[in-house]
Amino acid sequence: MTEPPPPDRPADAPDPPGIEVNDAFFLALRKIAKELEHARTELMQVHGMLRCLADVLKYADDDDSVMHSDVAIVAARLLNDVVTNLELTKSQIPTNKEMARSVMGESDKYVEV
Repeated sequence: MTEPPPPDRPADAPDPPGIEVNDAFFLALRKIAKELEHARTELMQVHGMLRCLADVLKYADDDDSVMHSDVAIVAARLLNDVVTNLELTKSQIPTNKEMARSVMGESDKYVEV
């Protein structure tokens, strides 16, 4: 079953050159989204461990433990920034053919033919 054309194109108009969206494309996108989610989950677990380590080190008897606690907190913040960027990237992955055509059409505006 084919999807209806965008409202600004007639039903019998062919897709512009370079804008062919097929099922293999979406399988690849789903795989990328799944890998991003897996990486996000792993990084969030490491983030949690670093926060716990920071709390333990904060109250340890070692002279350098407070400094090490601060290092763990900075590492956790950096991981949190990476996770935020992964979430943003994942949210930009098209979830249907119309969104994919739109994204691909936008990128083709800047290509000279």
